[in-house]
Amino acid sequence: MSDRFAEICDPFVLRAADPSPASEKPQGSAGPLTGLRVAVKDNIDVAGMPTAAGNPGYAALRGAIVRDHACVAALRAAGAIIAGKTVMDEFAYGADGGNAHYGTPLNPRAPLHTCGGSSCGSAAAVAAGLAAIGLGTDTGGSTRIPPAATGLFGLRPTHGAVNAVGVVPLAASCDTIGWMTRDAATMDQVTRVLVPSLRTQTPLPLLLVPDIFAACDADLADAAHEAALRLGARDACTLPATLAEWFELYVGLTRAEIRTAHGAMVASGQLRFGRQVGARMAAACAAEDQPLMALRRAELRRQMHALLQGCVLAFPTLATRTPLRCTDDAARDACRRRILPITVIAPLLGCPEITLPVGSCNDGFPAALSLLAAPGAEASLLHYAHQAAAVR
Repeated sequence: MSDRFAEICDPFVLRAADPSPASEKPQGSAGPLTGLRVAVKDNIDVAGMPTAAGNPGYAALRGAIVRDHACVAALRAAGAIIAGKTVMDEFAYGADGGNAHYGTPLNPRAPLHTCGGSSCGSAAAVAAGLAAIGLGTDTGGSTRIPPAATGLFGLRPTHGAVNAVGVVPLAASCDTIGWMTRDAATMDQVTRVLVPSLRTQTPLPLLLVPDIFAACDADLADAAHEAALRLGARDACTLPATLAEWFELYVGLTRAEIRTAHGAMVASGQLRFGRQVGARMAAACAAEDQPLMALRRAELRRQMHALLQGCVLAFPTLATRTPLRCTDDAARDACRRRILPITVIAPLLGCPEITLPVGSCNDGFPAALSLLAAPGAEASLLHYAHQAAAVR
């Protein structure tokens, strides 16, 4: 095990795996991931390690972890090595990339900025070369925002394609497991291990989404646009809802689910939350069900799934840079409110989305292109990931 992974001062890592020789030995038979190290987000169970979900008091409520989550077990069976658990936004309820209890992981590609959240530590560990695979979860963007901000490939698979039962929940209808890597080949290998039902597909044409490009900082939009053109995008389409409406639907629908998942725990007063997450939890616990929003979501799904039978949508992953590490809560929230209206579209639809690194802006901040496909179309996204890697 790398001493740097266990001892690094800036908290990429919450806790490192047991350094005994047994833990370095790939579990099960040799496979496509033999010897590759995995950094695991702290809301996913790893046998023998506490699961705190970014809150030190939660580990005691969760109890001893005696078995790996299914996705961790699958990676071990493919030969991967579990390197350790990583820092995350508390209860995955944030896109900031920091934690009031454990600190803010350094962004190796843009040190003045956070990695974005909530899978911040996993992205930081992979970007720093401490692991080849970052395992995370994605509710509103958490395996797309951090890789986009750290120059990685990141995938949110089709909702339900990977079993998320047993992961500390946030909002069940949007929660999924996702992963990030430094290269397209490893992304392909991990996806084939964790989505064994992956089927061969003829890649669909790319369509640009002008409304999203227009909502982004010019340099991030320009880099994504150039990359999309290199991948063959020529035509454009219009979404059936504004970005403001996507965001409103996401907040309204997920608050009710968060209340269901964590309302009793919050009401008990057993845990001390960071200020921002505590305020969000309180708002979620006071929320009411939104049946009209649920109907609107169902209609948008119907329209978008029909559209995506004939295309893949291309747009910038990030509307703006992730927050500066030294900024205040108000500025962090402003970043979140610009970024999430784009990244919540895939969760609301249950669709897979991949983020591809497509270069850097003049200040060195990474630029990223997202591709959104129909449910079950991960193979099309992997095709474009390989193509993007070849033309970078």
